[in-house]
Amino acid sequence: MELVDLLAARKEAVRSAREILAARVLSGEVLNGQIFEIADESGDVVAIITFRSTIAII
Repeated sequence: MELVDLLAARKEAVRSAREILAARVLSGEVLNGQIFEIADESGDVVAIITFRSTIAII
Protein backbone atom coordinates (compact mmCIF):
# COMPACT_ATOMS: atom_id res chain seq x y z
CA MET A 1 0.00 0.00 0.00
CA GLU A 2 1.42 3.38 -0.93
CA LEU A 3 0.54 6.39 1.21
CA VAL A 4 1.26 10.10 0.96
CA ASP A 5 3.69 10.42 3.88
CA LEU A 6 4.97 8.79 7.05
CA LEU A 7 2.17 10.24 9.20
CA ALA A 8 -0.48 8.76 6.90
CA ALA A 9 1.35 5.42 6.94
CA ARG A 10 1.50 5.44 10.75
CA LYS A 11 -2.23 6.20 11.00
CA GLU A 12 -3.05 3.36 8.60
CA ALA A 13 -0.77 0.96 10.49
CA VAL A 14 -2.45 1.81 13.80
CA ARG A 15 -5.94 1.42 12.32
CA SER A 16 -5.04 -1.91 10.73
CA ALA A 17 -3.32 -3.23 13.87
CA ARG A 18 -6.39 -2.43 15.97
CA GLU A 19 -8.63 -4.18 13.46
CA ILE A 20 -6.44 -7.30 13.47
CA LEU A 21 -6.19 -7.30 17.27
CA ALA A 22 -9.96 -6.99 17.66
CA ALA A 23 -10.53 -9.97 15.38
CA ARG A 24 -7.96 -12.04 17.27
CA VAL A 25 -9.42 -11.19 20.67
CA LEU A 26 -12.91 -12.13 19.48
CA SER A 27 -11.67 -15.48 18.17
CA GLY A 28 -9.64 -16.24 21.31
CA GLU A 29 -6.27 -16.21 19.54
CA VAL A 30 -2.99 -15.46 21.27
CA LEU A 31 -1.65 -11.93 20.91
CA ASN A 32 2.13 -12.00 20.80
CA GLY A 33 4.38 -9.25 19.61
CA GLN A 34 3.21 -8.56 16.08
CA ILE A 35 4.55 -5.47 14.32
CA PHE A 36 4.11 -3.48 11.15
CA GLU A 37 7.21 -2.21 9.40
CA ILE A 38 6.79 0.97 7.38
CA ALA A 39 9.22 1.25 4.47
CA ASP A 40 10.00 4.12 2.14
CA GLU A 41 10.01 3.89 -1.65
CA SER A 42 13.55 2.44 -1.51
CA GLY A 43 12.43 -0.37 0.76
CA ASP A 44 14.25 0.99 3.80
CA VAL A 45 12.32 0.58 7.06
CA VAL A 46 11.56 4.05 8.43
CA ALA A 47 9.22 3.11 11.29
CA ILE A 48 8.08 0.11 13.27
CA ILE A 49 4.63 0.03 14.84
CA THR A 50 4.09 -2.60 17.52
CA PHE A 51 0.54 -3.84 17.83
CA ARG A 52 0.81 -3.39 21.59
CA SER A 53 1.48 0.33 21.17
CA THR A 54 -1.87 0.78 19.39
CA ILE A 55 -4.06 -0.07 22.38
CA ALA A 56 -4.46 1.15 25.93
CA ILE A 57 -4.04 -1.58 28.54
CA ILE A 58 -5.55 -0.66 31.88
